[in-house]
Amino acid sequence: MNFKDDNGRLKAEFTSFAVSPLLRACVLDLAWVALNTLNHDLTITAVLRTAQEQVDQKVKSDFQHCVGEAIDIRSRDLQLDVLNRLISYAQLNWKDFCTLKLHTKGTAPHFHLNVNAKYSDREKIFEAVHSVGGEKYWTG
Repeated sequence: MNFKDDNGRLKAEFTSFAVSPLLRACVLDLAWVALNTLNHDLTITAVLRTAQEQVDQKVKSDFQHCVGEAIDIRSRDLQLDVLNRLISYAQLNWKDFCTLKLHTKGTAPHFHLNVNAKYSDREKIFEAVHSVGGEKYWTG
């Protein structure tokens, strides 16, 4: 598994206590499947964001990156059949815990993997949103 940045921020965030252990387990499992069955090494492109970074980027989501409950993975160098196999694998094996979606709007196409609401700390996310006046971006 690779990390897109040069300064080590993403790897430090991924291995920190700030990231949901459930999410980290799903990412590591997906990376293992991608490498060992599909011969592809995944690249992590986003782990944590501050609430201010979220607002500055005008990201209309529920701020899960702010509390370690979402990770983005590069998909632009994956063939369509590989994308579909990874999504199918995630739906089959983690549908109760995490959701893997392909985002094609905004920045470059990428996978967005997040913890499902049942296991999410919604109060922590709500606090992150309101700490920077990000209510207009809140969809949770």
